[in-house]
Amino acid sequence: MIELDETTLSVGQKYFKEKTVLQKGITLGLKHLMNSKKVFLLATGERKAAVVQKAVEGKINNQFPATIMQQHENGYILVDEAAASLLNKQPE
Repeated sequence: MIELDETTLSVGQKYFKEKTVLQKGITLGLKHLMNSKKVFLLATGERKAAVVQKAVEGKINNQFPATIMQQHENGYILVDEAAASLLNKQPE
């Protein structure tokens, strides 16, 4: 657990309907992710469709860290139909 910085504290509020006091969080680097036995990425809803498409079908690069899931031996990307709606389609 780490103390969250000011940017994370303010940006993190968007995930809560009411004002929520955020203090600590878990940080995970890409090296830790790749050394994990299993990794799960979960995305739901149409709003996540473009992100899922980029993570699954995009070029692996450090500008979009979710693309590293393509290289993980036990990486699982779990999505609903809406979040998967753009897969195997050309980006707009």
